[in-house]
Amino acid sequence: MPVPSYSVTRALAQNVSVDPPTDPTPHYHVLLESTNHQQSEAAINLFSQEGSQLKYIVLDPFADKRTASWLQLAAGTTRLPAQNGKPDARALDYARDNLFDPDKMAVIPPFSCSSTPSLQGVLDQYVKKALADNEEIFVFGSTWLSAGKKNEIFSFAPDRGTHDVHMNQGNDARFKQDDGVGQDGGLLIHLSEDQRWVAIFLAFASQSFQTDSNGHTLASGQTVGHQTVLGSPYG
Repeated sequence: MPVPSYSVTRALAQNVSVDPPTDPTPHYHVLLESTNHQQSEAAINLFSQEGSQLKYIVLDPFADKRTASWLQLAAGTTRLPAQNGKPDARALDYARDNLFDPDKMAVIPPFSCSSTPSLQGVLDQYVKKALADNEEIFVFGSTWLSAGKKNEIFSFAPDRGTHDVHMNQGNDARFKQDDGVGQDGGLLIHLSEDQRWVAIFLAFASQSFQTDSNGHTLASGQTVGHQTVLGSPYG
């Protein structure tokens, strides 16, 4: 089944915490607080459970016809369920929305001990700038809520947050159950002073951008629309 509780959270960044490089599945954690005082966590993968590095692209500025509808969202978390089999119009889909050229995504290591770019460094650059300037962040992904439990990273209660802040289709066999269309994650920042958007999109190097109507990877020789997949579907 697709990822549960696909949503977008509109909030301000309050703090950042990063798992150590020794963690087998390190994440970049952002404490969020919306204008209605709802606290939550954004947990962004720096590496995968299966040992796959992430690919990333930063679009600055980012232009999309849905930005106006995102600014109409209520503070806090808004569920974006599919209706009658169709994704919510405000949802993200890397394979179908023409958000960016997948070939321009670059594989990036989670951490760096030198001047080489790292995913932590990219996230620091934009998230900490948004934090310092009090700019709104829009986090797309799968949400959780654990009533009666404190958040393990930032100690607020109840524990709530967003994970799967990355592509959520075209997975390999191990995570095929998470595939779906219109449910991709992403991190978008609205820079209010000049009405500019910055978008950070992430995908695991093992994921495919050529997917069927269920978000599953198309094998070589299969067709989607009028296009035939030639060779490996993995970008």
